[in-house]
Amino acid sequence: MSIEIDLDGQTIAHCERKLSDFIANDAYELYDRQGVRAEPRPDVISRHQLRLMNAAMRARASVRALQPFLDAPLPELARIPTPVDLIGFPATELDLALDLLHAAVARLCVPMIKDTAATKLLYLKRPALVAISDTYVRSRLGIDSPPGPDRAIAVARAIRTVGLANSAPLAALKSYCDGTTKLIIDAVPLSKARILDILIWVEHARASGHPFWSRAHPL
Repeated sequence: MSIEIDLDGQTIAHCERKLSDFIANDAYELYDRQGVRAEPRPDVISRHQLRLMNAAMRARASVRALQPFLDAPLPELARIPTPVDLIGFPATELDLALDLLHAAVARLCVPMIKDTAATKLLYLKRPALVAISDTYVRSRLGIDSPPGPDRAIAVARAIRTVGLANSAPLAALKSYCDGTTKLIIDAVPLSKARILDILIWVEHARASGHPFWSRAHPL
């Protein structure tokens, strides 16, 4: 029997197959694997990471707008502890980390840069903590706040709520996903927050006529 996730009364089914398809056919290689590894310094976002993010996500985050924050230590990022897990950490520790993340997102939200691009970049530095504030994911989570750091944190808290409500299936998917990535390519194990992000994104993509996902997983 395949693992399922409950999203506010809606079932995300066939989660293992969707994760495997994402790893093999979507942004995993450029973004989750190469992007995370492209800059080992935990407080530095590199120009190469931005290029990989733009390529993998088909994004257009402005290099010129983000130039002041690239290839040098970012103080707001340095303050965020690396081990914090959005799903697994207790509320008191997580609240502090999310406050620090709010400051990092706010720092990157300069003209031409919204929380969508900011969280996509910050995920590459803190993949266990950062939930990507993607349009598809926000739509499925019912978040329609104005762009900015508050919206990014609202997405993170919503992902945490879904994760805590699905602790057993999510733990099984984490184990499955780690093993699957190792079978396909050298692994950068996906965080629980990223697993949920992928599955929620895929659900919206397949319902929106995405050329790959609507065919691979028809409604």
